[in-house]
Amino acid sequence: MPNYFKYNLKNGSTRWGWKGYVGINPKTSKEYITEKRGFKTKKEAQYNFEDIRHKLLTSDITKLKDRNMTYKEFIDFYIDHKKDIVNSNTLYNYKTILNKLINHNIIDKDKKMSAFDINYCTWIMEKINKRYGSPKNIKTVLSVAFELAKTFNIVEENYFSKIKIKKYKDKVNENNNQKIRIFEKEEVITFLNGAKEEGNQWYVFFKLLIDTGLRHGEARALTWNDIDLQNKTINVNKTITVKNGQTVIGETTKTKSSVREVIIIPSLCEDLEQFKNETIEHSISFSSEDLVFKSIQKSKTNILSSSSISRCMEKICNKYNLPYITPHGLRHTFVATAISADVPPYDIAHIVGHNDTKMIQQVYDAITEDRSAKFSDKFEKYLYS
Repeated sequence: MPNYFKYNLKNGSTRWGWKGYVGINPKTSKEYITEKRGFKTKKEAQYNFEDIRHKLLTSDITKLKDRNMTYKEFIDFYIDHKKDIVNSNTLYNYKTILNKLINHNIIDKDKKMSAFDINYCTWIMEKINKRYGSPKNIKTVLSVAFELAKTFNIVEENYFSKIKIKKYKDKVNENNNQKIRIFEKEEVITFLNGAKEEGNQWYVFFKLLIDTGLRHGEARALTWNDIDLQNKTINVNKTITVKNGQTVIGETTKTKSSVREVIIIPSLCEDLEQFKNETIEHSISFSSEDLVFKSIQKSKTNILSSSSISRCMEKICNKYNLPYITPHGLRHTFVATAISADVPPYDIAHIVGHNDTKMIQQVYDAITEDRSAKFSDKFEKYLYS
């Protein structure tokens, strides 16, 4: 029998949960233990336990143990198994990460699960480590998923839990903690076309980051009176910050040099003007002090959340098989584009709100190194193949 327990939420209300084993793996004879929370009554918790236990006992596990599953088949099984155990946001993150490895050609969807030995898993982690700035989260998701695979004897061992993440000496960003990643010209066009499908607000927001080099916190804090469409300028004077655990609009920017006036290119100016007209048309009351970009979810502040930005970017990158970059990577994309257009480093530094050219040099070094490697590959193929 499971252990049913009662606990309190921060708002003072109570909830019920359970923890215990829901069945026996038919091949390993080991207990499968799990936990579930969030029920208003003990009876709801009891019904949930019985439902999950029934699904486990009547599922296709006995068939799975005799099948040489593919990675994609396992993902489908894993997500289906987890849907009654974790919340919807966690389930979405699991599914996104595991499928991203297919979409980014890290793992072949038809790869047999029996092939995930120590050498292959190590090779996968090396590719993940080199491609993504923060591989720890991906490794955690893989480890949890393959622990379930081990429990049901789908794999012999969970090697992802044993592999240590290597530290590569990559070029890093201005915060000195992540490899610089940017979009190339063709990737920018593909990304923005994908953003249009997510809605005009997302398209204009991402285009503004790419065309101006604003930090995403600065863009999220913009109000309509900061944008002068007639003179084609943006007055950057504040950013998003966290105060007493709450996301708020700060009274100033990240640094003194971040307070600046940025020129808007004609195409962006047209997009902003169209977006403003749409906003006025669909607003019950419009004020020049309104935020330009608002949260779709109901909130006290209407501030667009950083997590929603990351989710939207990841969705677009997955759909169009683009290399995933962070929202800050769009700022670096602006810098790289400006460098390619022969804009002087000190001018670029002023536009992005820096008082020196250190970050500009870091981006320059990163794109020069990357393009040199690509040239080397193309040269060899042309000359010797």
